[in-house]
Amino acid sequence: YRPTHLDTITEAARTTSAVELDLEGCHITADVIAAVVGTPLGNRLTCLSARGMALWTTIEPGALVAAVRGFPRLAELWIPKGTLSQDPAWYRDLAQIRSFSSLVLSGHYTTDAHVIAACTYNLVETLEISWIPHGHLTPSFIDGVISSPSAATLRKVQIIYCDGDGISAVDLLRLVQGCPRLKNVWWAHDSPAVRDDPAEDEMGEILWSRGGRWSHDFF
Repeated sequence: YRPTHLDTITEAARTTSAVELDLEGCHITADVIAAVVGTPLGNRLTCLSARGMALWTTIEPGALVAAVRGFPRLAELWIPKGTLSQDPAWYRDLAQIRSFSSLVLSGHYTTDAHVIAACTYNLVETLEISWIPHGHLTPSFIDGVISSPSAATLRKVQIIYCDGDGISAVDLLRLVQGCPRLKNVWWAHDSPAVRDDPAEDEMGEILWSRGGRWSHDFF
């Protein structure tokens, strides 16, 4: 669904007491964001979301830039799975407007290079990577994150159904060891080949000593 009743959207944004804009199932262009910018809703928004993720959602890169420029309290950068591919340097350009401590990367075109760029040009504290298709994400992104400035700031990581690309508990252990403030890690997958790895125990002990926890869900 591509919203077109922009005047109605603007009027609703002026009169609602809502604090979140749920975009699930929509194709969002810059003109939709412009309809909300400058309204009470736009000035309150801290995130754009489609947390159910049941429907395909697309936010065009230009719309994301417009949201970052126009929503002064936006605190989370969210890349939904339908978002069109952009050059990893796009994260550098976006950081010149604003950096984000919370990232949700679900874009269907997300690769190692995108994750590394996002963590290089932002000081990330919370990182969620979810539903990245086979072949796009490999263990190499772990080394890139460890080498990025975000290694010093990461506190929470969630990797959700990014399967089939060889990511293992040993890789996640390297991430925990390389990010001294990382306290909470959640890994959800459906690959039986990566269950019951001894590295999980070591990772759990490290995170517990930092006051956090290790969660591993297999479905």
